[in-house]
Amino acid sequence: MSMIPHPPENINHAREFLNLFAVNRRSLIANTFCKAVRAGATDPAQIISSVKAEARKRLPAPRQAGIAGQHTHEDPRFVSLLFYLTVEPALALSYAVYILKREAAPAPEKEKFKTARSYYYRSEYLLNQPPTEKQLKFLLALGCKEEVTSKWEASQLIDRLRKGEI
Repeated sequence: MSMIPHPPENINHAREFLNLFAVNRRSLIANTFCKAVRAGATDPAQIISSVKAEARKRLPAPRQAGIAGQHTHEDPRFVSLLFYLTVEPALALSYAVYILKREAAPAPEKEKFKTARSYYYRSEYLLNQPPTEKQLKFLLALGCKEEVTSKWEASQLIDRLRKGEI
């Protein structure tokens, strides 16, 4: 059985900065970079500067800590963003270039890229899930007795059987 397709290598390289963050925090980081471009940043240095400013804005100023109505805790998402902007400036800059190019792309190209990327991550998720009982029964109904270990594998096999490729 073939493996899931990977997004283009240049996308993976550009997204290395995002890989520094927990999966559940990446969209916030990506949106912060996109927000900078949509607000008018036109070069990578401006994007980084805008992202840093946004992250600092989300942290309590030392003199404000403890004032009634002010939050006194640091948002770990923005603490880690500032940290990685400082210790991994080359990755941050590469990601800023990527976002700038992606945001400048025509809408159909953006949609095509988004679809390809989501297909990869969906496939990766399904590869780690056991096949459903329904998939296994359907494979048997199609006359297939091959053992499958994941939802993705079962889905691919079902598609190939229905198209008559097997």
